[in-house]
Amino acid sequence: MDTTPTSDTNDVLMTGEGVATGALSIPSRYTHTPHEVVDLNDLKNSSDLLLQFITTLDQLKGKNFLDT
Repeated sequence: MDTTPTSDTNDVLMTGEGVATGALSIPSRYTHTPHEVVDLNDLKNSSDLLLQFITTLDQLKGKNFLDT
């Protein structure tokens, strides 16, 4: 199995004194080809997860995540 990172999230995290970062990966096959395939349920659930995270960001204030 290929475990090569597919994003530069870690590089952003380590920039300067550090930056709060996060990544949401949607499972897929044949990435970066004309025929990339995703399961629509994975896409919908990832969208729901991201929306839930965004709408609760204010609850993270003061918890050492957004206070950079």
